[in-house]
Amino acid sequence: MDGDGMFEFHRDVMAFDYMGAAGHAGASFPPAIFAYDKKVAMYVPATKRFPEFVTKQLDDLLSGLDTTSETNVEISNEFRVRTKFLYMVYAGQRNAGWKYFEENYRSADGDGYQEQFKEQFKKEFAEILAKDPTYLSIYGRR
Repeated sequence: MDGDGMFEFHRDVMAFDYMGAAGHAGASFPPAIFAYDKKVAMYVPATKRFPEFVTKQLDDLLSGLDTTSETNVEISNEFRVRTKFLYMVYAGQRNAGWKYFEENYRSADGDGYQEQFKEQFKKEFAEILAKDPTYLSIYGRR
């Protein structure tokens, strides 16, 4: 990815599988990139070193959302905000990600699915993040 002759690899973080009303089909799987660190002779989290890769994956994913009906617009918006939030968090932008989620996780009419489940999702995100090895390898333990 960075042209240094050493392979990087990425994997999708599966910690959020089945989170949300759509189950697996509507789950968000942010990428986690690992690069070899010669100093410690092992692969280490490096997602925040490759923002273009993360942004391209996110753009490709979100460009395929169906927004042809009112119902799909709400579902797509919920997925878009949740997914962008997770991509930001796993790219090392935790504070900006939480701010984005707080400001954008809402229904068009201000009284829909997102408002009903926002606090629950925030709690679930925090619980999953606290146990996810990939997240902990990026931010450490609290």
